[in-house]
Amino acid sequence: MRIRPILAGLLAVGLAACQPQADEAPAPSSETAAADAVFAPQTAGTHTITGVLYEVRGEFPSYAIMVGPADGDPASMVQINALATEAGGAVEPEAMNALVTQPVTVRYSSQDSFGMVDILVNGASVLVASEGNTTSPDDLRTLEGVLSGAEGESGDLPSSLTVTGSDGTSVTFDAFIEPGMARANGQTVTLKYVAIPDLQLLSIAPAG
Repeated sequence: MRIRPILAGLLAVGLAACQPQADEAPAPSSETAAADAVFAPQTAGTHTITGVLYEVRGEFPSYAIMVGPADGDPASMVQINALATEAGGAVEPEAMNALVTQPVTVRYSSQDSFGMVDILVNGASVLVASEGNTTSPDDLRTLEGVLSGAEGESGDLPSSLTVTGSDGTSVTFDAFIEPGMARANGQTVTLKYVAIPDLQLLSIAPAG
């Protein structure tokens, strides 16, 4: 199986227990419930939030908007990626810029992407040593499997690499290929990685 941003539902112990009582209000939809839980849910699926558009970053066709709570600190804002459409579209850059500092309603999708932290062969890292913080993230994950895709050079954009375990589980991530990674291609490695929520803008409009 491939690791994908899929949220598995929990199976209830008895169908009768799942049915609402006659005087019981229906449960809110997963999108509404998630939106009520935190300002910007990052669980897999589609979410709608209302806040203030603080900033639009980037250049055509890839942008990112920074949205935060209407009554909150801008430091709590979240980044949502946006792929611009043709002029006049729902995610058209000029339209987004016109909404900066205004209350907006944003609909977006969320799924996990994966970020490589380290690649080990026989317990030793194949990455070029770098200075800086070497503290491991709290949500660090590991997968032992065969590395593929680390061939040649990456060029201006990172390459898509995959580590596939013996049970078929795989993790695909983007990275610039280093010499040690290329030498490890086709070998069994230990991948250290983290899941990174990827938020993609679906629509933005003035909050009404």
